[in-house]
Amino acid sequence: MKWQDRQNWRRLRSGMSKGEVTDLLGEPDKIDNFGVLGEEWHYGYLTGGKVSFSSNEKIDSWREP
Repeated sequence: MKWQDRQNWRRLRSGMSKGEVTDLLGEPDKIDNFGVLGEEWHYGYLTGGKVSFSSNEKIDSWREP
């Protein structure tokens, strides 16, 4: 699983697109959609990391697993 490789997480950059994140980490296990506030993608939901997207669908922040 791509998301389990920490080197992939370290390639993330603010402003990356959802497609770029999927290329690096694979498909998320869970997506929380907050409408106009954006989304959070969860990898390894309880013990993994997450990627937060702003309303323009670009990375706002992330937390490595």
